[in-house]
Amino acid sequence: MKHFEFYKELYHKENERRQEILSSLNIPIAVITALATGIYYFITTFEYNTEPFLKGFFILLISFSLLSLLLSIYYLIRAFSNFTKGYEYTGIPYVKELFNWYKELEDYYGSTNKSKKHFESFLIENMVKHIDHNMYVNDKKHGYIYKSKKFLVISLVFSFIVFVPYGYNYFRNKENIYKFELLEKTRHAELNDSKIMKKLDFLIKHITLNQLEYEQQRQITKEADTSSTFSSER
Repeated sequence: MKHFEFYKELYHKENERRQEILSSLNIPIAVITALATGIYYFITTFEYNTEPFLKGFFILLISFSLLSLLLSIYYLIRAFSNFTKGYEYTGIPYVKELFNWYKELEDYYGSTNKSKKHFESFLIENMVKHIDHNMYVNDKKHGYIYKSKKFLVISLVFSFIVFVPYGYNYFRNKENIYKFELLEKTRHAELNDSKIMKKLDFLIKHITLNQLEYEQQRQITKEADTSSTFSSER
């Protein structure tokens, strides 16, 4: 009976490993999603109109990071479903089938220990066969998960290194934008000053013309008054 308990424990252990493998896929999937988002952001926001060395260094690092991420996704898919092949787990027959077979043994051997021994031997042979198959599947899945995590870590390392050229490019581009904005503000200020000066010139000319017209009108009026006075004296 100890022999039977040993294989029964192994059989249940491999079934538990199957569930553990499925649960262990959640963290890599979350990290892959976040990392893919970060890589996409780096690629789409990097200012490529920069020094050739900086651009080449960035492209090299982001390429290694992206390649490692794709390999991680590939092995993760193989661990989950092996693409279209899938993974088939096996197990002992259904309970009704086992019950009917045990009844046949009892009918054949009678209610003796011999029928129990044959039934136990049959269960052990089945469990050994299924344990061996399920253990192979679980080990294969674990191997793919290990490779997936390994390439995921490599992709994370390259993504962190990418911060060096990306950060330099970002702050330099930001500084150029600030200089451009400052230049634009200066130009706008110069244009505003020019407009103000033009308005002042216009006002001065307008006032000067009005003053001249006023002087001319005053002179004409004065001459007219002088003529009227001279006529009345005569």
